[in-house]
Amino acid sequence: QWMSLLQAFKARSLESPSPDLKKVNDAAACDTLKVAQWDFDPNKIHLIGIRHRKAPGAAAQSLDDVYKLLIRGVVFTFYGSTEPGTKEGAQYPFLVSGQHRYRFGLHKQSQAEKVFHALRPLSNGVWVHRSAQLIPTDAELSGPLSGPNNTINVHWGGEGLTDSAAWSAGCQVIAGKSYINHHGKVIDCSPFAASGYVGLGQKDAKGVYLSKGAYTILEDLVAAFSGANPNDNIVYYTLLNEADLALNPEISVNQIKEELQHMKA
Repeated sequence: QWMSLLQAFKARSLESPSPDLKKVNDAAACDTLKVAQWDFDPNKIHLIGIRHRKAPGAAAQSLDDVYKLLIRGVVFTFYGSTEPGTKEGAQYPFLVSGQHRYRFGLHKQSQAEKVFHALRPLSNGVWVHRSAQLIPTDAELSGPLSGPNNTINVHWGGEGLTDSAAWSAGCQVIAGKSYINHHGKVIDCSPFAASGYVGLGQKDAKGVYLSKGAYTILEDLVAAFSGANPNDNIVYYTLLNEADLALNPEISVNQIKEELQHMKA
C-alpha cells in the first residue's frame, strides 16, 4: 500500500508538479532530489513523513505528524513533528515536500554531553522554505527555496509527552514514547524513554536505564537492516502532506489519526 502510494505521488508530481517541486526541479542538485530522480526501489530503506498542516492562527506546532519506516518488506510507525518549533535566525525553516537522501551521522556535535546519531543530509544539504510565521501560508510553502541546508536532520525529540516540537529548528523530530511494530501492535517505550538529554543513561526509581525509546528502535532497525554495500545505509526520506494520502484509497487520513492517538495514549 505504501509503495503504491509513493509511486502514485511520483506519477502525479511528474505530470503536474506543485509550485515547490517545480522550483526543486529547476534548482541546483542537492540531497533534495528532483522528481525524475525519486527512487522507490523496495529493496532500499524508505522513511515517509506525513505532515499535518495546522490551521492559520494555531498557537503552536505539536507532535502530531506520523512517520512510516519501510524496510525489508515491513512497516514500522512512529510519531513526532515535521515542522519547526523554533526559529533558525529570524525565520522558521520548513523542509520542502518530496524525496531527500539521508544517512546516519552525528547530531549536536558541538555539545559532548548531547551528541547522538541522527539522520543527516547525505552530502550537501536539502531545500527549505522560510517563513516569519510559525504557521506558514500556502504561498510561503511554495515560495523561494533556501539552502541547500545541511542542518535539517531527522532526530530524537524527547519522550514526546509534552506535545511540544520546540526541539526543532526545521529538523524532522521523532518522539521516544512509543511506536507501532510490523504486526500493527503499539509498543509502549515510556518505561525506558528519557524525557530529555538529562535523563539519558540514568536509572529511574525502578533501576531501569533510560534511552531514546522508540527513536532507538528506528536507529537500530536502520543499522541492522542496512546492506553490506556503501550506499545500502542511505535512507530515502519522502515528505508528504496528509492530503497526498488520497492518492491511494487503501490508506485514509483517519487511519493515520487513529495510529497517532494510539501511540500518544
